[in-house]
Amino acid sequence: MRQIVLLFVILTVFVSGSFAISDETRKKIGTANKGEKAEYDKQYYKKHKEQKKQHRQRNKQQYIEKHKKYYQENKEQKKKYQKENKKKIRKYQKEYQQENKQKLKKQKKEYQQKNKKQTKKYMKKYNQEHKKQLAKYMKEYNQNYKEQRKEHWQRRYQKDTNFKLITNLRNRTKNALKYYTKTGKILKSKDHRINYQAIIKHLNKQPKTSRIHHIIPLCCFDLNKEEQIKKAFAPENHRYEEIEEHKQTHRELIEAGVQ
Repeated sequence: MRQIVLLFVILTVFVSGSFAISDETRKKIGTANKGEKAEYDKQYYKKHKEQKKQHRQRNKQQYIEKHKKYYQENKEQKKKYQKENKKKIRKYQKEYQQENKQKLKKQKKEYQQKNKKQTKKYMKKYNQEHKKQLAKYMKEYNQNYKEQRKEHWQRRYQKDTNFKLITNLRNRTKNALKYYTKTGKILKSKDHRINYQAIIKHLNKQPKTSRIHHIIPLCCFDLNKEEQIKKAFAPENHRYEEIEEHKQTHRELIEAGVQ
């Protein structure tokens, strides 16, 4: 292919009597060598990856300033291009995400682990600023995928033991706080510092029998107080117990007036 293009260039020069190369000819030459250039660039980057990385780290501030300057100078052109090529950009992004699913997933995970505080701060700010849009999106999503979500939840509930335990514990926590508090207001488990994973870890050390129960019943705690909630939902206050055995323990503790 390259030989044909070169021959075409020579003929063009010979016919025109000039060594000036037209834009069309340049384009053809570029297209002919595109694959070779891409392969060369790939090998070069692979070979000098570490040096380039070190250079970027040494000149981090210059890189930031350069990109910032370039962005400011080309902001309007970029907006114009994105507006005119929406479908093209969307198609490319979709294809790239499908082809590099695992790579992107790994990169995202690594970034979030390295930048936990920044990510959390950004997401909190983003959620506050886009509260209405997110609520609308979630409402539409839940309506459109109601059956699929239900089926997925049921499959996971049946197959994933940890998910089943967490779901049951969350429901019990929600009902307990609603029933045993004066206000009936439900906060998130993290706001009460309830650690479901720690509870499951504690329960996994025990032989699985009938159901999970609180050793000291929830009705014996004042769940209006944060300290009492902490004690009530501590991992050590959970165990597997037969229903009849639990009822008997429950009665004895209430009669004894355990607080």
